[in-house]
Amino acid sequence: MPLPRSLFSSEAPADHDLTVTAGAWPAELSGELVLSAPHPDTLTGAHPFFGEGMTYRLSLAPGRHGAPADALAWRQRRIDSPSARLRAARPDVFRATMVGVQSPFGHTNAANTAPLPWGDRLFTTWDVGRPVEVDPLSLAYLGDVGHRSQWQSFEIGPQPLLPLVMSTAHPVIDPDRNVLWTVNTSWGALHVARWDGEGPVEQWPVTGATIPQSVHTITQTREWLLVADCAFKVEPQTLAGGARTEPTNPSGPLYLIRKADLDATPPGQEVPCQVFEVAPANNHYYATYDDTDGVTVLFEHTENADLAMTQQPGDLDALGRPCDPAARPLRLPDEPRPHHARGVRPRPGRGGAPRRAAAARAAVDPPAQRHGLERRGPRAPHPAPHRPPGVPPRGHHPGDAPPLPGPRGPHPAPVRGDRAGDRVHLAARPRAHRPPRAGDRRLPDVADLRAQGSGADPPGAVTPAPTPAATTASWWCRS
Repeated sequence: MPLPRSLFSSEAPADHDLTVTAGAWPAELSGELVLSAPHPDTLTGAHPFFGEGMTYRLSLAPGRHGAPADALAWRQRRIDSPSARLRAARPDVFRATMVGVQSPFGHTNAANTAPLPWGDRLFTTWDVGRPVEVDPLSLAYLGDVGHRSQWQSFEIGPQPLLPLVMSTAHPVIDPDRNVLWTVNTSWGALHVARWDGEGPVEQWPVTGATIPQSVHTITQTREWLLVADCAFKVEPQTLAGGARTEPTNPSGPLYLIRKADLDATPPGQEVPCQVFEVAPANNHYYATYDDTDGVTVLFEHTENADLAMTQQPGDLDALGRPCDPAARPLRLPDEPRPHHARGVRPRPGRGGAPRRAAAARAAVDPPAQRHGLERRGPRAPHPAPHRPPGVPPRGHHPGDAPPLPGPRGPHPAPVRGDRAGDRVHLAARPRAHRPPRAGDRRLPDVADLRAQGSGADPPGAVTPAPTPAATTASWWCRS
């Protein structure tokens, strides 16, 4: 469905004291709900995601932060970072592009995507900048994480004050080590970064790991960091303000880096990884922290969306109708995003040479046969609703609530597998690849960006397709 138009409202943010108009507020609720978003004043650029960062906070208990005893405090504040102050002082020299906001000072760090709590500290993040710390009470800006010399800068132009740091909008806090894990890419080369909250940022290059598009998300288990290529594509011409011409990649690598290897390796030295191919495209994914029985990841696939391509005047929808101007500058597809839980079993010991599993879509529905999947166990009369791991199905066991009504009636019964009634096992078979032919069109990737930066010619028009390893992987979808 299209994004709600209220998300693109130009109404100035304001503080509010909210009161309950019906029912009663649960007395046992406490804490704060924190949101990140772009400031409405800066939504008019090439992409709405690149607006200056705002932090919003809703108190879940009445009478806090100056609110009356019977009201909930809604408070907001613009992140007053160096880039925000410079942009406010000289808006005429800042130019919004499809890869962020550029200026003679460098590249803005909007920090507008996700709040990240860490003990009694609060950080905000985004993909093209260092994490930013804000005061959890006043929401005032405190500083960027690490000196710029501790990060790999993406040098596409002069950056005397504001470095362009390719990172991730969703770093993670390790509960066992009490550190922040994130990533830093430079011309596609992947580095893992670790910060203990006080000292310098430490980095390790990952052997053979290349990010073809971007890293919007990372996730972790107790023993592993997981880094997947995400479907936000930057083509070379967009660096100079040009338009997108190619779709996002249909699949991408998923790298598994063992935390023990990082602990045992001095910063700056390479660490090994294991690699799998994941399809279709994705932007968010979440791993189960307990990896005793293997690594399980829930992927949110986005094969029908392209967040790096915005709606323009004169665009038509799939039926040939003019797109609603009120929905600009961004529109998502008119169908929900599929969520799939996938299991991988990394080899024991150090990472060793990377390997690839067959790229396949683990979907519990008839189209699964088109993707080279074999079904084992009972067949499903209907697709099963996908739920995050650990969330039980509703309405299918004695004592459960009745099925929830959906747009097409109640949700169908979940598929039952052969292990505790909660898994359907699928065997993924390698796809057959034909050799490249004359006239084939290769999708641009990081090699094109490197060629663009070095002045060399980009790679040839045909790239031999890799032959996936003839291995069978165990995948499952949780009911």
